[in-house]
Amino acid sequence: MPEDNSASLLLLMGQLWGIVFTFALPPLIDMSPSVDCSSVLSPLALLLTIFMVIAAAVLLMYRKDYRRQKAEKEGTAAEAVADSEDAADASPVAAAAVQPV
Repeated sequence: MPEDNSASLLLLMGQLWGIVFTFALPPLIDMSPSVDCSSVLSPLALLLTIFMVIAAAVLLMYRKDYRRQKAEKEGTAAEAVADSEDAADASPVAAAAVQPV
């Protein structure tokens, strides 16, 4: 059930950020970048750029143990060993030794 909790929390945070942005961004959109047009950075562009930099930093620092991928790699290695043992068991010499004459 932890997957359900994390998915629900992710959806909830998306909704809450949507509400915050709905009320916070219109005043920032109405502000002009500058009177003499010397800059294209409006307060809104600056805010969104800061959020993107923070999100990128958090994403780059995130290190996760990918247990499923590790188990698949180990399972593939174990299957290869089992297949090689099965191939050795299926050789004609081994088959002749097992069957009674």
